Amino acid sequence: MSNVTPTRIIYSDEFKRYFLREHGKGRGVTEIFRNAGLPVLIIGGKRIERCTARWGRPDHCRHQ
Repeated sequence: MSNVTPTRIIYSDEFKRYFLREHGKGRGVTEIFRNAGLPVLIIGGKRIERCTARWGRPDHCRHQ
């Protein structure tokens, strides 16, 4: 994580790259968060789903 506010979690670019690389290898999304030391129960499944959808879009990398 790069920053946390009461309403937002901002993930580092390094974590996003790690996530996409591992997800591309077929690893489960909750497993990736858990292995990175991020508390899946606190972050929540819905938030992880939204990150997966957002980071997987082809246009996501161009805007960073």
